[in-house]
Amino acid sequence: MNGLSQIEVAFTSSIIGAILGGLISWCVTSRALDKKFKHENEVRENEEKLRYKRLFLMLKDELATNQLQLTSFFDYFKANPKNDYVDLRELNNLRFKTRAWQPFKGYILILD
Repeated sequence: MNGLSQIEVAFTSSIIGAILGGLISWCVTSRALDKKFKHENEVRENEEKLRYKRLFLMLKDELATNQLQLTSFFDYFKANPKNDYVDLRELNNLRFKTRAWQPFKGYILILD
């Protein structure tokens, strides 16, 4: 009987050790994964904010450029008040920028 109880004790202690080791491993792993996911979410949000900031700066630049183009267009009409039409060949430098607006074209059309 003495040998049987030693086997039971060894078996019981190894089961308890395995369970405790698994629980500790699970706790450490879940905590590390939570930290990693939070960090990845922060990085993704920061990248998205930076992308929107760049987009808005690009749109601001395009709007400023297009405003200059429109000003020259209206100056043409002021210089030639008798013309009822515009000869675009005379306005070779009239080129509006639209590159930053292209991704939002469908969205803008929906708003109309």
